Amino acid sequence: MRWMTVAMVFAAASGYVVMVLAAAVLGTDGADRWLVFWSSFFAVAAVANGMLQETTRAVGEAATEHTTNPTLKNQANPLRIGAAVGIGLGAFAALSALWWAPSVAPQHSWWASILMAFGIASIFVQQTVAGLLSGTQRWNRYAALLGMDAVLRLIIAAVLSLDYLTVQMIPDAGYQIGFMVATVCGAISWIIIIATSRDRVGFLHAAVDVTGQQFWRNSLAAMAATAATALMVTGFPALVDLSLALSPTSTAVPIAALLYCVMLTRAPLLVPLTAFQSAVVMFFLQRREQPLGALRAPAAGLVVLGVVGAGLAWAIGPRLFGLFLDDDFILSGRVLAVLTAASVGTALLMVTGSAVLAHQRHRSYTLGWWAAAIAYILLLLLPLDLVTRSALALAVGPLAGVVWHVATLARLRANYASD
Repeated sequence: MRWMTVAMVFAAASGYVVMVLAAAVLGTDGADRWLVFWSSFFAVAAVANGMLQETTRAVGEAATEHTTNPTLKNQANPLRIGAAVGIGLGAFAALSALWWAPSVAPQHSWWASILMAFGIASIFVQQTVAGLLSGTQRWNRYAALLGMDAVLRLIIAAVLSLDYLTVQMIPDAGYQIGFMVATVCGAISWIIIIATSRDRVGFLHAAVDVTGQQFWRNSLAAMAATAATALMVTGFPALVDLSLALSPTSTAVPIAALLYCVMLTRAPLLVPLTAFQSAVVMFFLQRREQPLGALRAPAAGLVVLGVVGAGLAWAIGPRLFGLFLDDDFILSGRVLAVLTAASVGTALLMVTGSAVLAHQRHRSYTLGWWAAAIAYILLLLLPLDLVTRSALALAVGPLAGVVWHVATLARLRANYASD
């Protein structure tokens, strides 16, 4: 598990390194389009995380019940199902490219559609393989899968950046296409893991505890939950782009600068919470008899961190960002402070969601995230300038889900009190 932690931290950090390299090479004009492509792909990857969750559960459960249920008729084949879902969604991305690609990549719409379709098909297979590895407790191999995904992306981004800073043999169009390749290339790491694993049959054909129909149903439910998370956490640039198409507005800052600053100011709270969500769930699981009481300390801690972070962002944010971003990407300390404080809303939603999951209230968990996502989108459509409505969406939108989750925990407290 130590290598798992290292791989998760490395993967998260490498993503931000690639974003910084892309900003340096593409500038504000190209980086905002690339970031929409990036966020769209990783939003779909986050949805595919539902496939990972169900595969892990089905394989792990079958392993614990092997002695009592050694055979199961019509047993699901997770890899086949994951590939079918990925190919289907990849084909949909390609067929719908005439609608979305000209907006995401105006000058390279064909490349965008081809790479997105390939990346989506591959990421669903990769997440299924990750589920098979974790369900069979091959943690070192799982860590290698995560690490290789990040390394492949970093290598391509580094090569592009080195060429840009030195010989500049690649034309400008090549840099934009290259960073789109860097976005999706990590999704092929499952091929390397399978090719180098001598025991590949052991995990690729691992037993599961459900039929194919049940696996489909469970996976769709899991992906429905992760879809809302994807929209709010990784899909923000894509949502901003969509909101501008539906509700045009003025902006006093470059769109790329706003998108980058939102992603970076959220990172200190959201990256650790995402990486260690299982530990957060365990925290609440060990305090099941205090559904609301267990929430007080983490919620208060997040608010305090948000206030402190906002103060630091105001005081030193522009200078800190100036160490690794061009001046065109740096917003004022006041705006950075507002964006940092706004990140507390999503962090609270993640914590209350983990508390609800600890009590096995999966439906309430999903409904809370969707309530937040809907509020998030509606706030992004307000007739205000882009910075104001983005800050409102980030700060207030998640609170709709927080209220839903807290109401669920309050009902659970009442049940404990009546027992």
